[in-house]
Amino acid sequence: GGVINCGPPFKNARVESNRAKAEQLKATGVKICIAPCHNCHGGLDDIIHKYELGMELKFLGEIIYECMEKPEAQ
Repeated sequence: GGVINCGPPFKNARVESNRAKAEQLKATGVKICIAPCHNCHGGLDDIIHKYELGMELKFLGEIIYECMEKPEAQ
C-alpha cells in the first residue's frame, strides 16, 4: 500500500479528486481527525491542508497514549 500516496505526479491528482472526502470531513465539524495508519494519515493530511479544514490530525496510537495512565517519573 501507499504507492498512490508517494507524491508527484500522483499527489495533486489524488488531492483534487478527494474534494468529496474533504466535504465529508468538514461536515462532521470535528476538531480532531484520527487516522489508523501512516498511509491514511498522509492522505488525510494532504486533504486537510489543501482544503483548509482547520482540524488536527492524529494517529490512533497518539490518542491512546494521551488517555493512558502513566507512572510518575522519578
